[in-house]
Amino acid sequence: MRHMVWSILLFTLLCGVCSAATLSVAPAESTCASGETVDLTVWVKDVSNLGGFDFDVTWDPRVVRLDATDSNVTRGPYVDSIMMKSQSGRLRVAGVSAYGITTGTDGADLFTVRFVGVDDTGASTPVGLIVNNYGFLNSTSGEVIPVSAITNATITTEKSNTIDARVAVPSNQVISGQESRFTASVVNRRGAVTSPLNINVSVVDGNGIPVDGAFWNYPNEVIPAWGRFQRELAWTPATAGTYTVRVNVTSDDHVTGTTNYTTGLTAKEYTLEFTDNYVYGPWDGRATAGSRFSMGAYVKASQPGNIWFNITAPDHVEVDGGKTQTRYTYSSDWNYIGVWMRSNTPGRIAAGDIKFDIAANGKADSLNGTEVFIWIPSIKVSSVNSTSVTGTPGELTFNTLHTNNTYDNVTKLVIQSGARGRTLSGLDYLVGYPYGCVEQTTSRMLASLNVKNYYLERGERPADWDNLRETANTSISGGVQKLIRGGEVGQNSDGGWSLWGGDPSESSSSSYASYTLARINMPAEDLNRLLDGKVSNGSTVTSGTVNFEKLIQWFHDNPDNPGTGTWTWSAHVCHSWTPESNTAFVMLIHDMINQTVELDAEHRGYMEDNMRNATRYFIDTQKPEGSWSTGDDQAMATALALWGLESFALSSDDVTDQQIADAKAAAAEWLIENQNADGSWPVSGYYGWYDNGRMTESTGYAVLALNATGLQEDNATISGGVNWLIEQYENGGGWGYTWATQVAVDALIQCQPNVVTTGTVDVAIDGELIGTFNVDATNPRVTHTLTSDQMDVLMAGGTLKHDIFGDGFSTVRSHELTATTAGASGPILVSVDHSQYAPINEIDNTMQWNPVIQSFGYEEEEAGPLQVSTDIETLSDVGEETHYTVSLTSTPMVAGETADMTLKVVSDANVFSPMIEIPIAGFSFDNDSTIYENGNPGAFEVLNSTTSSDRLALFIESVGWEQGMEMTYEFTITPEDHGALDLDLRIRPLYDDTDVYLVNETFQVLGRGNVTVNVVGEDGAPVTADSIALGADRVTNSASHTFTGILEGTYPLVVNETDYPSIHTTARVTPDATALYNITLPSSLIDPTLVFSEGGAGSIAGVAWVEPEPLNAARSENTTYNVTVLGNGGELGIALEFPMRYLMNEPVVKVNGVVTDYELINGTFEYDPTMRTYSTTNATLVIYNAPVGSNTVEIEFEGGVLGDAYPDGTIDPTDALMILHFYVGNIDGFENFDYPFVFNREEQKIDPVDALMVLHRYVGNVNEYYQ
Repeated sequence: MRHMVWSILLFTLLCGVCSAATLSVAPAESTCASGETVDLTVWVKDVSNLGGFDFDVTWDPRVVRLDATDSNVTRGPYVDSIMMKSQSGRLRVAGVSAYGITTGTDGADLFTVRFVGVDDTGASTPVGLIVNNYGFLNSTSGEVIPVSAITNATITTEKSNTIDARVAVPSNQVISGQESRFTASVVNRRGAVTSPLNINVSVVDGNGIPVDGAFWNYPNEVIPAWGRFQRELAWTPATAGTYTVRVNVTSDDHVTGTTNYTTGLTAKEYTLEFTDNYVYGPWDGRATAGSRFSMGAYVKASQPGNIWFNITAPDHVEVDGGKTQTRYTYSSDWNYIGVWMRSNTPGRIAAGDIKFDIAANGKADSLNGTEVFIWIPSIKVSSVNSTSVTGTPGELTFNTLHTNNTYDNVTKLVIQSGARGRTLSGLDYLVGYPYGCVEQTTSRMLASLNVKNYYLERGERPADWDNLRETANTSISGGVQKLIRGGEVGQNSDGGWSLWGGDPSESSSSSYASYTLARINMPAEDLNRLLDGKVSNGSTVTSGTVNFEKLIQWFHDNPDNPGTGTWTWSAHVCHSWTPESNTAFVMLIHDMINQTVELDAEHRGYMEDNMRNATRYFIDTQKPEGSWSTGDDQAMATALALWGLESFALSSDDVTDQQIADAKAAAAEWLIENQNADGSWPVSGYYGWYDNGRMTESTGYAVLALNATGLQEDNATISGGVNWLIEQYENGGGWGYTWATQVAVDALIQCQPNVVTTGTVDVAIDGELIGTFNVDATNPRVTHTLTSDQMDVLMAGGTLKHDIFGDGFSTVRSHELTATTAGASGPILVSVDHSQYAPINEIDNTMQWNPVIQSFGYEEEEAGPLQVSTDIETLSDVGEETHYTVSLTSTPMVAGETADMTLKVVSDANVFSPMIEIPIAGFSFDNDSTIYENGNPGAFEVLNSTTSSDRLALFIESVGWEQGMEMTYEFTITPEDHGALDLDLRIRPLYDDTDVYLVNETFQVLGRGNVTVNVVGEDGAPVTADSIALGADRVTNSASHTFTGILEGTYPLVVNETDYPSIHTTARVTPDATALYNITLPSSLIDPTLVFSEGGAGSIAGVAWVEPEPLNAARSENTTYNVTVLGNGGELGIALEFPMRYLMNEPVVKVNGVVTDYELINGTFEYDPTMRTYSTTNATLVIYNAPVGSNTVEIEFEGGVLGDAYPDGTIDPTDALMILHFYVGNIDGFENFDYPFVFNREEQKIDPVDALMVLHRYVGNVNEYYQ
């Protein structure tokens, strides 16, 4: 319809006949104030039958604008209809008169336009008429009516002063009796100089009485365009109370804006002191040399502001940030003031050597710090060896370590009667081994059982034998409860066991569990009482019992090869025995059950069927030379097969007794012939780099099997195996893993000679006589610890063996021990056990700068150093430090809250029974929780740490790790305090506790604090906000709220209230403290506004704004703000809204002339290609700063050029082409927001007229304002 009207008008104009007419705009002269309206009417004279017209009305948009109401254009009484289209500084009006307008000199009004004053400086603008393009009017009869003259009008604005007066204070709280400063400012908000202004500033007390000396008068001040008057003034509140600071501005000329402004103050006495008179130090009073530790205290301040903070500390203590600092405090009792420190000097920093001093506003306080112990991480290393003395001297070598800081050097000699020697030393260690799964449970039980029985067989018992026996009995009793039906890893309903309990059963665990319980149930075992009334029979495994009959049935139902008649039972977990080894083990189990349980006919049949099939298997598969299996496992498989056949071989239709006897004889002969020269039997290296445990098993089983055939302890083969076991035994129990150890002890119980030797031994080290020692049946064992003088001689002597770093400072020396005897009745064993402590970084250069040395080990006097048995022979040359790839990660840690830990380990070798130790330091662990291994519940215990007897550690126990397989352990811990938490891991296989792998990870533990938010209006009065949101926490209908228990960090703080701009800022949360933030809700954010105040202090003294000129094609749009901000050290937030198009270029923000960062909250800007329009909302700039005193903030925006659709800063046909591309849908938008929208900006719509206007500008038809 709109296009049809324009077509009619055009047709009317084109069909006209020429006549004369004059046009004018009246009144010719008019004035208006800024914001006031003025009407101008377009008149026509000397015309006949005027039927239509089309004009452009033009003006300067910097002076006036078109009224924004619908009645801004009204038609005259003789005009039937009009159409109009407006843009900045231009209005197109077309009208039609159906009956024609005829007038002489009186004239007739065609239409009236209403303008609104924009300028207030007295500027003028012409209001002109242009006959639109065609150059004529048109009559009703089709005649052309030329225009003979046009008289334009002029609008002049009235001059006015627009100012913004205000008073700013660093804080609304001032200190009585001390000078206080504030800033008074008056800003000229116009682009012209002001009239002379009278500015008065004063301070009155709570009763409205002026304060003496607090009145300032500045008459006849003239402020330049966009400039300001500003004074920093000082006064002193004599007494506590409330005060008001006022500024008042008057002039002989009209003044608008803010002419009166007041700010309220409260004066009171200042107080500053430490809150609880305690300095909080490291969580256990310890810090590692070279590592950071924190110390802090709580401070009570009566008013917000900066305080002086001084740290007195010894010269060797470094303080982050320096020893003199400035800190901001709230008006609170709980301001936490802390620092991070570091020292490389070990020793004690006595209480008071670190001291805190604070001072501000004439007040001060001091506080002495607590004691801090700086320690060097150390590790215990040792060297042990033994020799046998007979008619010829016995000789051995051992090593000592020499470093700058080694300490607690101890050398002990043990002289033992008889060949068993050191096996009487330290076996009690095995009784306390950790356990979890079936294998680890039974290993511990059998170790405890065999150690107990070992000492029962001998008169030479440890001094604490009663306690040891009780501990062993308790251990075994606890294991029984775990293995019977209903226990943690108890017997399943089908009769078998699984590694961690529950279905399905498998052969390995069934063998371990049933062998152990059957051993305990043997008649000669003094602990068989533990199974009294706990053995059930039949087809049901009763809770609280073991059912051996059901076990036999399980073995009968689950052989590897049930249809062959040659049965085996493979063991695929834990030891991963060969089928021969485990099948023989099953025969031993059946033999013990056969001796102790009265079986019914059904289960007797199962037992005999099992044994005949097993016997048949061994007879059929024995190799011609007498062995079973292949490879390095031959010895153990053959030994167990021999022992199994000897215990419970049964003949059958196709296996005779003679065949069985021949098989046993051949196996025994093979074992005797294949014994190693040192007395051991060969084994597989399946368990990685350490096969001693496997060799112990092989040798122990060979000794037991040969002994079962009738060979006695004096047989050369038996004694050779026994002697190897004795020689391999290490102080603290070192026959490998626990299962191997219990086998070794079992072999020694059965086959070790129990002969007492009487005689005297002289022992010398490096040629120096240490002493003469006597042993006999009454006194079979003598222990001698070298005296201080003897240790001095020892450590000064020896032969250099190894220079660890090649610098002569950390070395290993070798020493020779010689033992001689005359007339001894038999062999006497002499052992040396040397141990000492040294810093890790003086032992292993590969670990010297690793974080692990910063966090483990303890000074010996307090808690004992790291108790890891590391052989001085190898030290850093052990070569095992790269066997694991370890990662330890955590969910975010929060003090006092559980954190989920994930430990991943990949081993580059097969490892049996690895144990992970995590000393519990700085966190707690719930014993009732679950540790998951690869998603399944795993085994763990909390025991005394190897680092110290008075500290606990979490021990995670695994059956084994396969080469290259990732093992994942998941568990939870609860950190105790915020700050850095060092978690130390020690990984070692249970069969070699000298091989310790150390891993350290440091985690940042967060704390929680509180945030108080107060919402006020521009007058400082509380405002109930619709909502206050801190991060994800939100409250409604509140003027003040304290968010409690918030995790430390920085959070978005959003305050919304109807009829106010939404405030978006951020707030910091500090652990164990309450932060105070005041949010000011302004009426708008068009001007820079203080919206955020930490501690409730700070204010804006004045804003000088240079407004942007009207959009044009010649210059980029730009505007600047100059803001004076007062503060007392707390963080302030200043917000400003602006059109999105200002983001054509990055805003520039400077504080006191220095470019600074800011936060930008984007608005929206979206093009609608279908409607050829756009929509937008303002962006917000937020500047954060912590000013002290008066500071200047400059904000600069630079936009683009009007009509520059292809943003290159110039107007040319390319811009017109880009506009047309958008109009026809070839592009979805522009790169420069709404600057291409030239003609119809009010409707935010684009069409070809915009392109036409750009071309007009390009060829010079219109000015830079497109007029």
